[in-house]
Amino acid sequence: MGTPFKEALQQLDPVSRQRVQEEVQQAVRPFEGSQGIVAPAELLLGTAMK
Repeated sequence: MGTPFKEALQQLDPVSRQRVQEEVQQAVRPFEGSQGIVAPAELLLGTAMK
């Protein structure tokens, strides 16, 4: 079993699948750097004890 994205791609015809992959690559390109994909992110972590 793959990721939900890969599973969704498998349901597309080959032409549509290629088009989606090209669009994703184009959207991610601005975040590519020498260490791979670097995207701004924020992580919120909460803990509690009773």
